Amino acid sequence: MDKSSDQNPKKRQTIFGLEKKRKQVIEMLSKAFINNDLDAHAYAKRVEAAIQATSIEELEDVIYDFPDQYSSDKHHIYTLRTSSQPHYLNILRKKVIFGRDLSHPNFTNRTIFGETIIDLQHMTQFDNKIVIENYDFMGKVNIKVPAYAIVRQQFLNIWGESQETIRGSSILQQILGKPKIFSMSAHITPVMIHIVGLNVFGQINIEYGEK
Repeated sequence: MDKSSDQNPKKRQTIFGLEKKRKQVIEMLSKAFINNDLDAHAYAKRVEAAIQATSIEELEDVIYDFPDQYSSDKHHIYTLRTSSQPHYLNILRKKVIFGRDLSHPNFTNRTIFGETIIDLQHMTQFDNKIVIENYDFMGKVNIKVPAYAIVRQQFLNIWGESQETIRGSSILQQILGKPKIFSMSAHITPVMIHIVGLNVFGQINIEYGEK
């Protein structure tokens, strides 16, 4: 009697909850990257493996060497500091964040392989200073600001791209270089927007409103 099939049973792969697990694993990888526990190359390689995984077991292999601290509270792994500011996470989706809906002038956005539009054109509920903590991992982030905004880009670029454009300007005008920002009159209070964080293989566009 051949017992080879009993001695080497085919291992079943778990697919129940696969997409939920995939999202958790990508979030864990991003947290490790932000905390400098993974370099850019390792992060990109593991995220790609997580996206291509076809079973729970393959996803677990992606984070086989992670300590328990990264998985003890999977639903709140992005709580890196105590703060009342909103946190937005976009993975593989298209998301729009409207400034008029914000409850706090400072907020955090994390875009992973997705496209996020941050529309700050009609923010009137706060003072004239806004801080965006933005983390873009191979995604696309378009930040729409008023024509009279003063934007300070203080984020770290790691093989990422960033540019400034003016809404309604021609392609030729955009190719010629950095747009000329709207000159403010004495009756307009400028909006100060500080953008900090990290851009890894991503695209960030600052889009100024028309005059």
